[in-house]
Amino acid sequence: MSSSSRKEAEKGLLCSLLMGFSFGLMGYLVNICHLPPPDLVFLRSGISCFILTPLIYTHLRELFLPHATTLLLRSLAGAAAMLCFFSNLQQAGVGIATSFANFAPIIVTLIAALFFKVKLKRAELIGITIAVAGALSLYKVSTTTASVAAVGLFGALCTAVAQLALRQAALSFSPALVVWSMSLVTMITSMLVGGRPSNEWWTSSTTLWAALGVALTGLLGQVFMTLAYTKLSAPVASTFGLSSLVWGVLFETAFSKNPPSFAECLSYLAIILGVCTIHLSQKNRSF
Repeated sequence: MSSSSRKEAEKGLLCSLLMGFSFGLMGYLVNICHLPPPDLVFLRSGISCFILTPLIYTHLRELFLPHATTLLLRSLAGAAAMLCFFSNLQQAGVGIATSFANFAPIIVTLIAALFFKVKLKRAELIGITIAVAGALSLYKVSTTTASVAAVGLFGALCTAVAQLALRQAALSFSPALVVWSMSLVTMITSMLVGGRPSNEWWTSSTTLWAALGVALTGLLGQVFMTLAYTKLSAPVASTFGLSSLVWGVLFETAFSKNPPSFAECLSYLAIILGVCTIHLSQKNRSF
């Protein structure tokens, strides 16, 4: 590996780790914020649009290019995934919500095997088995309900679609435009789902600061994720992005009145191990 390639890889790894930290902190802030999920999604997306508009307004014409469909697909799938994720963060907690969100690569792998006749590697089968076992264990030892699991898995499906589109979009458009496009579509989607944002934002300073923290950490996470996907392969970037579960659980353990149990933590570790195994076995995959 050349010196320049090594430096790019190091930058990509740093962006992936910063992405994990940002999303982990965001998850904890969503969990302690009492605003409805659509309101939080609207606020996060609106602030991102406001901050990024001066950086991308000269590139808006790129949204009308034929290959901009990857941006639209990324944005629509990302909006649905975010709404599902935020809903589960408030209902089930950081660890459980993030664990189900991390099932995206498993869904991609199974779709490839079932519909595109891609033969699964032994490592992929092992990874799927470990991750599913961890999820079943988490369902048994925690307060996870069937509705939380259903929302989480649907969100993971949307995340899988969004990540596949992101890889193409990140190679064709600037990170700022990619994040701005998703923020705009997500803001509109949150209004369609939740209606007009409530006035609860101003009821307490704690709620307001938590909501602003969600917006800023979410924006940073999106920027770092887009940068990571431009410098690393999707499997490697996604693997290091799994640190968001670790950071989220650490924040939850340190500051929450109801930290996860030891059994739940073991389930989280099993899911991380299984998904990491899948990611690292897919370096040469084309999907």
